[in-house]
Amino acid sequence: MERCTTREEFCQHVSGLAERLAEEIWTTVVATTSEGADAWLRARGGAGLRRALGAALTARADRLGTPGPCGTCGGPLGFRQHRPVRVHTVLPGRDVETTVVYGQCGQCRAGCRPLLGELGTDAEGFTPALQEMATLAGVIEPYEAASTELLGRLAGVAVSREKIEHLVGAEGTRAVAPPPVPAASAPASVDPLTVAIDGGMIFVDGRWQEAQLGCVYDTADRVVRPTRSTLTARHVVAVRGARPRRWARSSPHHRAAAKRTAVEDLSRYLTTNRDRLRYQTFREAGYAIGSGAVESAVGHVIQQRMTRTGMHWRSAGADAMLALRSVYRSTGAWDRLWADRPRAA
Repeated sequence: MERCTTREEFCQHVSGLAERLAEEIWTTVVATTSEGADAWLRARGGAGLRRALGAALTARADRLGTPGPCGTCGGPLGFRQHRPVRVHTVLPGRDVETTVVYGQCGQCRAGCRPLLGELGTDAEGFTPALQEMATLAGVIEPYEAASTELLGRLAGVAVSREKIEHLVGAEGTRAVAPPPVPAASAPASVDPLTVAIDGGMIFVDGRWQEAQLGCVYDTADRVVRPTRSTLTARHVVAVRGARPRRWARSSPHHRAAAKRTAVEDLSRYLTTNRDRLRYQTFREAGYAIGSGAVESAVGHVIQQRMTRTGMHWRSAGADAMLALRSVYRSTGAWDRLWADRPRAA
């Protein structure tokens, strides 16, 4: 990687890249054929951008040098050498070749590459933007399709299904207990708050288990239309439940008794909760009494991603996916999760 140590050198280098690309566009598109011009330019333009970014990162690494004390023991850091590295980015083609400053502590001999710490790359060189893109792809689609179709075919970046699964597991663990939202950024609403609960079944650790989901929204966020109502904002949380499935475990000759017990339980429930079943009164007061919102959330959060044909999960993977799907389907939550993400060491 060519090292540009001054602004003038860097601008001259990038201008040269732009000139060569312009010449290629004229020769390939203008003078020959426009067929496939956009796909060709995406590939060639991406390569040019990666070279420009590589030169910029090299210059930034020289400017950073080896600042500050050692992160391990606090000792002094000294310059050791320049090292070529490959950074994985969201640019088409993914890999950016650059040269970084490698420093070493004079006391504990621990090494560091300050530029990579500033970029926030992980141990494999993936930038935070590519980590987010790969995680989101795995939340939307099964890992193989996320790798080959969403990232490979659509975005033009190569991320293995194993890497996507690893990212989902790591970020899902963090999403299970996200940092609290500051009170100043979440003003209290004067509208009634609706809380609805439902569940769906997923195949985890060799058996069907229930995932319970809560859907919370302000009444003002519910838009009523002649044919159906929609929500403009909502917050959902899905977790695996530990509720026993007595009916599934019952043998055939026990089901008649199970049915009688169920009827008795229903009768007792209706009697006990009679005052809570005044639906007409609640409807006239403006409360939402239907289950459409939470049933829709179950479909969006659980069924669309986790109950496809032949799909099975392990406990850790299921919990991570439920957490990330909840964040993904909660208004504004995905951006907050990544904004609060700690930087890689």
